[in-house]
Amino acid sequence: MRSTTLRRWWLAPVAATALLLGLTNPATGGSGQATGSSFIATKARALQAAGSAATSRSGHHGGVTVVADRLNNPRGLDLRHGSLYVAEAGTGGPCLDPEEGPCVGLTSSITKVSHGRQRRIVRGLLSTAGPDGTGAVGVDDVSIARRGGGLFMIATALGCQDQLPPGLPPEVVRQNGKLLRGQAKRVVADITAFECANDPDRQGVESNPYSVYAASNRHQVVTDAAGDSVLRVRDGRVSLLAVIPPSENGTDQVPTSVTRGPDGAWYVGTLAEGAGNGGANVWRIVPGHAPEVYVEGLTAVVDIAFGPDGSLYASEFVTDVASAEPTGAVVRVRPNGRRTVLGEGSVFLPGGIAVDRHGRVYVANWSILPATGSADPVFPADARGQVLRLGG
Repeated sequence: MRSTTLRRWWLAPVAATALLLGLTNPATGGSGQATGSSFIATKARALQAAGSAATSRSGHHGGVTVVADRLNNPRGLDLRHGSLYVAEAGTGGPCLDPEEGPCVGLTSSITKVSHGRQRRIVRGLLSTAGPDGTGAVGVDDVSIARRGGGLFMIATALGCQDQLPPGLPPEVVRQNGKLLRGQAKRVVADITAFECANDPDRQGVESNPYSVYAASNRHQVVTDAAGDSVLRVRDGRVSLLAVIPPSENGTDQVPTSVTRGPDGAWYVGTLAEGAGNGGANVWRIVPGHAPEVYVEGLTAVVDIAFGPDGSLYASEFVTDVASAEPTGAVVRVRPNGRRTVLGEGSVFLPGGIAVDRHGRVYVANWSILPATGSADPVFPADARGQVLRLGG
């Protein structure tokens, strides 16, 4: 259920995180029942009122190691051939309105971490944020093609092409809602244009491409979180793979992540903050068949990955959608269904997740903060964008 009321999301940087969670966008999105923007804004107000005991980390602490630090709103992760790739949503740019925003620029980037060295390998990507750089959205995921090795990135949407606010830089317009490839940032496919033309879930046009999995240089799968759709891209042509059904209470499931499982099927994690704690699912999708729930009872899932033993790992942005705590979690679901929570007391407002061949888990921490952190008392003074490794 969605309303047509547009939210001036840039008035509250943390509320802007509704965009990164794929719930709305300033040109096409509205609020739904128990909307993401109200969810994040309410949590921000509660955090501000209650304070927080959370702290950032550096170095190695009890099985938790910082492997990448001072990142700008770190989101999706990928691991290939021993290197870690991080999508940084950036810090926005010049504000169209100096007091209210939005602040739009080309500060999003891709960082590669290899042999302990951290460097940005792609720069100049779309980013929009609050005036202080928090709660940015931009290039929110990265995937290295399993066949062919191409680097693919998914860029957020500021709206359908004919609804974009005036004054945007031409390069921002070019990248808007697109699947991009490589350092040249070549447009592979226009994901938002597909939503604007087709509205697959028939709930009104609303787009925020948020996750990508590159099976090969010619075949990728993308989730449009605001559009509730999972899309296939073959040789640049976009088609519908599945629409994720709503929650039992009628709110959107909000597909935030996609990966391929050991069985070759597609698996999609959902935010489903409108369904409350335990309302998020991981769906299994086989082309030509309706989506089926694979794992239920999760909370606010923003990314998923499989480990070498077939265990599913889910990154939960928060563990309690109604509380004033920024505590997130990584939940491991073994093939036999047994669940374990990892990184307790270390993971806060996490984003992307990846698992290496040894079963070590990497997770983006403080995923809505820039490298410099935030002066807002909502956040601990030393909190900033990082990637943690759990398990040694």
